[in-house]
Amino acid sequence: MARLPTTPVAERAPRRSRRLLLWLYGIGIITMVAVAATMIATRVFRDRSRRPILARTVMAVAGANDLFADAIEGVAASRAALDQTLTRFERDAEVALSVYGLDGHLATTNITPAFPPVPSAEQERLSSEHPGGIRRVGPGLLAVAVRRQGRLIGYAVVRPRPPPHRRELAVDVPIALAWIGLASLLLSRRLGRPLERIAAAARAFGNGDLSVRTGVSRRDEIGEVARSFDEMSERIGKLLEAQRELLASVSHELRTPLARIRVALDLAEEGDEMTARGSLRDVTADLTEIETLIDDIFSTARMELASLNGPQGAVPLRRVELRVADLLERAVTRTRARAPERVFRLAVEPGAADGVIDADPVWVRRALENILENAHKYSPTGPGSDVAVSVRGAPGAYVIEVADRGFGIAPADVPRVFDPFFRADRSRARAKGGVGLGLALAKRVIEAHGGRIELRSRLDEGTTVTVTLPARSAGSGGALRGQHIS
Repeated sequence: MARLPTTPVAERAPRRSRRLLLWLYGIGIITMVAVAATMIATRVFRDRSRRPILARTVMAVAGANDLFADAIEGVAASRAALDQTLTRFERDAEVALSVYGLDGHLATTNITPAFPPVPSAEQERLSSEHPGGIRRVGPGLLAVAVRRQGRLIGYAVVRPRPPPHRRELAVDVPIALAWIGLASLLLSRRLGRPLERIAAAARAFGNGDLSVRTGVSRRDEIGEVARSFDEMSERIGKLLEAQRELLASVSHELRTPLARIRVALDLAEEGDEMTARGSLRDVTADLTEIETLIDDIFSTARMELASLNGPQGAVPLRRVELRVADLLERAVTRTRARAPERVFRLAVEPGAADGVIDADPVWVRRALENILENAHKYSPTGPGSDVAVSVRGAPGAYVIEVADRGFGIAPADVPRVFDPFFRADRSRARAKGGVGLGLALAKRVIEAHGGRIELRSRLDEGTTVTVTLPARSAGSGGALRGQHIS
């Protein structure tokens, strides 16, 4: 019957947060930049560390200049020493080389296939532009001049290391994997732990622990999910608490009149006609009280069902043209009849004496009677405890005020007084009767007519309820039927 407290979408929906999305983008960009920067740094370091290796390689080639010159000129006597030198270069220094004459013929090599010869233009530059006899002729390849008595007779194409891309991959891949692993660790800590807490809270809530909360406090999308879950848990907990209070209140409210009815029936069985007649009046009053209670519960259920199902399941309002002063006077008269000990002072301002509204007379009168009854129940009797009722005109509306000098409501309870089954002072409410539906039903009826209801209260000073109903529009005429609660 009761539904969860709701909030308008404009108030309920928080400003969309994209912190988590931006954080993920940031982690990805930082990871890519870190990988790129590390690779660049390793290449710079590798280039710097390669320079002494190149220098040693060039010196080693220069030291074997005479053997390479003999190979170019075809001197067979130095062949054995040349083979030993080539083997040493390949085994100890990891240097691959091919020696060519200026005419392009291959003199010797320790690599298969041999490196290609240097073009003629590069040979001229090797001789004229670089007196030291060193020139880069390809990726990782150097051309070193071979001389005989100061004259260039050939050159050695040298690569001091195995193909560099193999070693670069051996270094770059672990670096990239290390950065990706670090980013994954950050993501798992940022996303995994709060999601685990939310999942654990959801499981505990599903197992019946309505007090469980996620405990996640963040300002991103995951924080929004956690807050939504906590708010849902809070609302469901309040709903179940209200239902338990409803059962307790209804059982309490029904027990007293039913007990009085049983006593009256027992007296009637004893045969005392006068006592039986008096008891019948009490029975009638008790039955009226029970009917009112059941009617309040049923009416609130219809209102709640209508708001849940939308226009298709709405409760129809029989709108007719009503004078607001007459409507209020009838409500006050009916309340006086039920509470003759209470003084109700009705004041109608001149601007509202002939004011007209389009409303359902039964529903609106009942809402006003609930407000008046509430003011009567929670006000002491005696001098100075009158209930002031007034109506005045406002731009496009009429304002009804009901002010009592009763016990008042604590500030913390004021926001909840219109919730179904809520009672600000439970012990006093039970002594006065009711299950906390009067103001809830009044609020739904007034809002169904396009109006609003507000409440101001101070402890031990009294409560003022203000109802604003829209005035009848000039273009409407006659009874309006088929309107629905929305």
